[in-house]
Amino acid sequence: MTITQADVNKDICMLASSIEDENRPLVSPIQALKISMLWPLSCAAVYAISVSWAIYNFTPHIDHFDNMTTLTGEYGFVLAACALAIVFCLFIGASLYGPALAYLSLSKEARDKSLIIGRLKKVTMKLGMFFLVCNIGIAVFSIKFPSVLVISPFSIIVSFLITQGVVGAEVSRYGISAIFGKLNKLAKKI
Repeated sequence: MTITQADVNKDICMLASSIEDENRPLVSPIQALKISMLWPLSCAAVYAISVSWAIYNFTPHIDHFDNMTTLTGEYGFVLAACALAIVFCLFIGASLYGPALAYLSLSKEARDKSLIIGRLKKVTMKLGMFFLVCNIGIAVFSIKFPSVLVISPFSIIVSFLITQGVVGAEVSRYGISAIFGKLNKLAKKI
């Protein structure tokens, strides 16, 4: 189904009237936190499990210089990279809290009726699932080669930036960035 400019204008009017409705219930911060942390904490959990697996399967051995290897000596960079990836996931989740509040500040009926919100939700879900599968793939690949986990922070950041870029382009394409600006201001007041 193609969306025309008239459809977008009707949708924007409907969203704007939903924002201005003073009788709508307040946004639940816990619900917004759940939405904002779902993707980042899923990725963080995958990397935490894979690093735990690497630690569990570590067996010290004698290196080329007749020294006994240690966990931090063998996997120091892996541990640091995964810790950094988990910190990045927490920061990403925190940065998504405002948009989640803005999304939830629209009434459920408006979110369900809106063509634009439906399209943005679909694009976001597809990208989120794709990058979650990519991050799971890296974690699964690290079962055989634990040093692959060094790329985990880069994978998290790149997948977040690509998702933000695509969603931002969709928002600009539909011309609703002003609506989201109002929603963010409204969410900050709450």
